Amino acid sequence: MEAAARQDFLSYMEDNVIKPLGLTNTCPDLAGVSDPQRTQFYETDPSGRFSVAPPVNLSFVWPAGGFLSTAEDLVRFGSAHLKRGFLKPESLRLLFCSQMTSAGMPTHYGVGWFVGRDVLHHGGDSIGGTSVLLLRPASRTVVAIASNGGQGLLRNAMRRKKATDEAGKFLFNKAAIAHSIAKVF
Repeated sequence: MEAAARQDFLSYMEDNVIKPLGLTNTCPDLAGVSDPQRTQFYETDPSGRFSVAPPVNLSFVWPAGGFLSTAEDLVRFGSAHLKRGFLKPESLRLLFCSQMTSAGMPTHYGVGWFVGRDVLHHGGDSIGGTSVLLLRPASRTVVAIASNGGQGLLRNAMRRKKATDEAGKFLFNKAAIAHSIAKVF
């Protein structure tokens, strides 16, 4: 992206996404930089208790979770995907069209978006945070959920068998939540 834009990623995002969409509470999560608006992040441990999440440096994955934002800014971002002008129609088709397997079966995943019959959604998990952005094009509805409670450490502990399967009761399914919310609209 940087080569095509001839601009570093963070500057590109500021000039082409953050400023034009009025995302006044969205910024890169710069490691070691104090931010008075940053919330305290928490993780769920295998017993279901919350603990302060360790600091993380996501500067090596800016596009995949290296930004801090609010639910309000996420709604602005999602709304831009439902209006003309922010992205070209062919770009939207690429994002929101289910990819196909080599056998011709739909994956129900576009480019970065889960593609349902009536709903599109994207979720994110980071140490200390979870988010879901849901778009329902037919009703032009956008729903954003942002939480300062993460599940990353618990999921990793379960994968490595350092937590019992019983600890899974403390996990939540972002996709199921998004689909439940979509039914309201």
